[in-house]
Amino acid sequence: MLVTVNYRLGALGFLATPELSQESGHHASGNYGLLDQIAALQWVQKNIAAFGGDPRRVTIFGHSAGAGSVGFLCMSPLAKGLFHRALAQSQVRYPRDLELRYLSLSWRPMLEAEEAGVKYAEAHGAHSLKDLRTLPWQQLIAGSDVPDLDVYTGSSARPPLFRPVIDGWVVPRDYSRTFAKGAHNRVTFVAGNNLDEGGAVPETAFSVLRSPSTPRPEITLGSPNPNVTLKDYLSAANRKFGPMTDEFLKLYPASTDDEAAHANNAAIRDNSRVSTYLWATKWTRVNKTPVYTYFWTHAPPGRDHDRRGAFHGSEINYVFNNFDVTDKPWTDEDRTIADRMSSYWANYAASGNPNGAGLPVWPAFDPGSPTVMQLGDQFGPMAVAQPAKLDFWRRFFQGQDAW
Repeated sequence: MLVTVNYRLGALGFLATPELSQESGHHASGNYGLLDQIAALQWVQKNIAAFGGDPRRVTIFGHSAGAGSVGFLCMSPLAKGLFHRALAQSQVRYPRDLELRYLSLSWRPMLEAEEAGVKYAEAHGAHSLKDLRTLPWQQLIAGSDVPDLDVYTGSSARPPLFRPVIDGWVVPRDYSRTFAKGAHNRVTFVAGNNLDEGGAVPETAFSVLRSPSTPRPEITLGSPNPNVTLKDYLSAANRKFGPMTDEFLKLYPASTDDEAAHANNAAIRDNSRVSTYLWATKWTRVNKTPVYTYFWTHAPPGRDHDRRGAFHGSEINYVFNNFDVTDKPWTDEDRTIADRMSSYWANYAASGNPNGAGLPVWPAFDPGSPTVMQLGDQFGPMAVAQPAKLDFWRRFFQGQDAW
C-alpha cells in the first residue's frame, strides 16, 4: 500500500520569525513542511489498518527533496515510532561533506532563520506577524525560490533560502550532534546516489556543455555547474580543496578539456560514494539496524540519454515499474532492470531487506568493507573508491566543519 503526501514548501513551509517562535509554545518556527509530514505519518498510524495496511511496518521514502525529508524525519523525536524503515534516493551525505550544504539535507540555525525571515517579511511589506497573515499567499511566496548566498559550499551551488531549521523541537540537533549523541531514530535505511548527478554528466554531453550558448551561471540553486573544460576544472579544484589541491590533482589529473571533464566526473562520483559510505559508518555505530547502500548507473533511453545519462531521478520509473506513464523507447533491458528495482523496493518495504528470490544479492552495509551495491547497468558490489582516493576523501572531509 502506497500513501503519497503533500506538504508546504518555500516561505509557506519554512519561514521562521521571532514572533512565530514566541507563539509556538516551543520557541521554534520554520519547520511547517516537516510538521505536515509528521501529521501525515500520525494519520497513517491511526488509519492505515482500515485500508489493509500495517502501522507496525511503515516505510518512508523519497527522491531528492523527499530524500532530504527522510533524513530530517530520522532526526526528529516527533517522528519517533511513526515509521520503521527509511529509503533515501540521493542526497545522503557525511556531516563533514561540503555537498551536504547545498543539497536538500541542508539546514539553517534558528537565529539565522529568524533574522532571514524578518528581512523577507519586511521586503514584502510586512512588519509584524499580523501583517504577514494579511498578505495573500500569492504575495507571500513571490520571490521565495532564491538561493542562500551566505552558505559556503566549495562550488557554485547554493541551497534554497527556505529549508528546515535546527529549532530545538522538530529538529533538535544538526547531523553531527545527532550522530554523536546517538539520537537518530532506530530504523533500517537504504541510501543511494546516481552516476550523473551533483555536477557529473555523461561524456556524450561534454561538447554541448562547452558551447558558448550553454548558460553557466556564477551561482546555481542546487547542483553545481559541471566542469567540462580544463580551465573550469582547475579553478573549481583550487576553490574547493585549497592546500590539498596538488594532492587532488595527482589523484584526478588532467591536461586537456576531455581529461578534465572525465576527472571531474570521477571525483564527483567518488565524493558521493565515499560520503554515503562514511555516513553509514556513523549511522551504524549506534543504530544496529541494517543499512543498504546503492549506486544507480543506468541511463534511460530517449532524447535525454546522451545529454543527461543516469541523471538525478532517472531511477524513478524503474523503482515504480511504470513505463506506461513516460513516453520513451523502453527496451527489454529496461524492463528487466525495472523488475529488479521494483522488487528490491517492495521487498524492503515488506521486510526491511531488499533481497528476494531471483534477485542479485544486495549485501547489507559493512563498515569494514568500503563497497556499495551497483544497480542499473550491472547488479553487484563495487568499491566506493580506490584506496588512495578513499584515504584522500576521508582526510579532506575531516578538515571541514561538521554540519
